Amino acid sequence: MIIISSHGINEVFGDLVISVIPVGSFPQALVFNPSNNNIYVANRDSGTVSVIEIKNNTVIKSVAVGASPHALVFNPSNNNIYVTNRDLGTVSVIEADNNTVIKNVTVGNFPEQLLFNPDNKNIYVANVISNSISVIDSNVNEVTNDIEVGIDPVDLEFNPSNNYIYVANEGSNTVSVIDTGNNNTLIKEIEVGGSPISLKYNPSNNTLYVANRDSGTVSAIDTRDNMVANTVQVELLIT
Repeated sequence: MIIISSHGINEVFGDLVISVIPVGSFPQALVFNPSNNNIYVANRDSGTVSVIEIKNNTVIKSVAVGASPHALVFNPSNNNIYVTNRDLGTVSVIEADNNTVIKNVTVGNFPEQLLFNPDNKNIYVANVISNSISVIDSNVNEVTNDIEVGIDPVDLEFNPSNNYIYVANEGSNTVSVIDTGNNNTLIKEIEVGGSPISLKYNPSNNTLYVANRDSGTVSAIDTRDNMVANTVQVELLIT
């Protein structure tokens, strides 16, 4: 079954609808926790995270977090759920054993996306207005580093072949490369197309694909040398 969050409908449903699950207002994102088989849904306008027990597809708890929760990630090393609260500049840490907030971590301004690094167990948070990446040590749930990147970082991707974090900077039309094995050092800025907003790494060819919204292209970055190997024209978004 596929679970889909529905903006403006305040329900969650799948491709073959077997259940309609009311959650909070404006469900923004969701994540699956394999340790308890629950689905966690970030409700932007409610400032909550709904916990869905998939055994019977019912909400078993609504967890109050910060203002405008936007993205979630599961950390298998400590069984915690991390939630970005965009309007507060914080990340809420939910202990999945009892589904309660155990800490609110202050990060940069307007945290949007976040990513778990399985190599060092850190959480990386993209702060759009601060133009930075906050690094949270998940052992203590504290920020240990803030890395300056390009303008308006909106997405992150991890490359397990080199332990690099790649950051899509929508405002500067670049992808930042962070070496997580070298004290989280910024090692390169790669020029791509207009308004890069999404990243996806393909392990079969060591290539990072970048969706450039305003130029209607996809940049293919060879992660062995971190150079753009190809640019594919797809479709230009006209508004």
